[in-house]
Amino acid sequence: TGNSEQIAKDIAAKYQTSLDASPSTCFFPEVICAELNQFKKKCQKGWEEEPAPGTKHGLIIVTATTGNADPPENSDRFFRYVKRKTTPKDAFQHVAFAVLGLGDTNYDQFCAMGKAADSKLAELGGTRAKPLDMADEATGLEEVVEPWSDTVIADITNACRGSAGAGAASATPVAENVAVPSMSVPLDDTVEEEKKEDFVVAPPGIDEQRSLKKPPGVSIIRSLLSISNSDCIPAVAHNTLPSLGPSLSSCALIDHNEDGEGGTEQDVNLAELDRMTISTSSTSNIRYTINHPYESAIHGARYLTNTATEGAKEVAELMGSASDDASSRAMNLIDSRFPLDGKDGKENELNGKRVLEMSLELPDDYSLEYQPGDSIGLIVPNPPQATAFVLNMLQDNNGIPSTQKISIDEKSATTVADVVQNHIDLSSPIKNRRLLSFFSQIASNPEEELALRLLSSKTPEGKMLFEKYIDEQRLTVVDILREFPSCYQNVTLEGLIGALPKIPPRYYSVTSSPITKKDNLTLTVAFSVVDYLTPPLTGSNYGQRRIRGVATRYLECLCSSFLSGAPSEQPAKLKIFSKPTGDFH
Repeated sequence: TGNSEQIAKDIAAKYQTSLDASPSTCFFPEVICAELNQFKKKCQKGWEEEPAPGTKHGLIIVTATTGNADPPENSDRFFRYVKRKTTPKDAFQHVAFAVLGLGDTNYDQFCAMGKAADSKLAELGGTRAKPLDMADEATGLEEVVEPWSDTVIADITNACRGSAGAGAASATPVAENVAVPSMSVPLDDTVEEEKKEDFVVAPPGIDEQRSLKKPPGVSIIRSLLSISNSDCIPAVAHNTLPSLGPSLSSCALIDHNEDGEGGTEQDVNLAELDRMTISTSSTSNIRYTINHPYESAIHGARYLTNTATEGAKEVAELMGSASDDASSRAMNLIDSRFPLDGKDGKENELNGKRVLEMSLELPDDYSLEYQPGDSIGLIVPNPPQATAFVLNMLQDNNGIPSTQKISIDEKSATTVADVVQNHIDLSSPIKNRRLLSFFSQIASNPEEELALRLLSSKTPEGKMLFEKYIDEQRLTVVDILREFPSCYQNVTLEGLIGALPKIPPRYYSVTSSPITKKDNLTLTVAFSVVDYLTPPLTGSNYGQRRIRGVATRYLECLCSSFLSGAPSEQPAKLKIFSKPTGDFH
């Protein structure tokens, strides 16, 4: 969900606001917010320069951990630098730092990169301004992130003032040969990417039977609070709500008369070139990354579980048709072939435990290689139901067609349909109360506004409602738009793009050996299809929700021709990139 990026941007924006309002009372004359891999370009020169006597430069790091205790892709060069034996032992002698790690205690290597950053900066001469803090996705990031963010600027300022005291905060001109203390907030825009291999979500529409009797969000909140329709939903104080922070992305509509020059899908901009690394073993000198993936064809697939394959042929026929709603119908067909709420409990259990093995084609120039233990990242779109729902909403309420050209963050022109399907994350379960606060501000119905404010608050009632209604039921952005209709009516394209993170890649451990596959340019992954029912929502008539894996359900559909035993002449394509795991241990 881009948590690290959002936290870093919030801290930078908060300080910039203070700097703009009263520069004479701020210790640091500027704040730089950047990816960790940009440290050489944007920060290193400043870190190495000696600041005014008795002071230090400030450095705040917010980082997640990916794969098997690996750094996110946009921070790997920084971690290689701090771990390298040739890095000067006093590289950070002029720096005071604070580190926040994001992780999940369901996995063995909790906040490994946060721990590594904190220990390595200290080893290289840095001064710890604040003890390492670690936020746990499993229990809710806000419990740690919010108090840490509230105090980190003050803590880093106090550490950087040092013996210079309060006088260092003055606006007195600094001698030309003395560096002004600066504050850097390197951001990591990669969400904690664990080997869950999938985010789970109920596609919009849920189950038809449930949808007909499902009450709107306000009614559910009333039921959970045990209050009648005549009672008011409790109002909450503003200081219990999360701050919205800056927009994650910006967008601009492009006039159809403009030629839209500025690149095609095959172009690689400077930022993407900066992310690429040179492969020492391939002849193409390119390593595929999240921003420059390889389009691989599915080479084969089979169920590793005792799973019936009769429905796979029907799914394959749908996927091969030219129908606009083929993918949506195929996913619905899988639901009907694998019921989870039938009379046979044993069959229900087997239907929810499907495991697939999938073989993927590799480039014939050996430019995508892997080692034992490596992972493969897959880039998947939003489900077709979620995409269609939002596109229809934008057309009906804002008059924006799916073919409208648009630019995101001043990049090359694309279409609204592409952005909704492949850019903004519509389908991950909501983990951040900030999104609910955003929706409360656009809700035009007073009761919906009160309900969403309560859901996003840090009050005891808010925490209870968030856990039972949002977290346990795995609600998504599309679910909120469905259950709070005034938000549906008022949300804009700009609002969605600014509030929602990018779709995260899904990572899968490679199960094949590069030795046995040496002359066969394929690799193999295995995964469990995420498919289960949530518990009923106690205190309401809200029935069980069927939760489907965004990626695994999509992959099951793409693999259907192989699962049916009749491979298609035109195999489905997937965007993939390698994720080595051995570089940082």
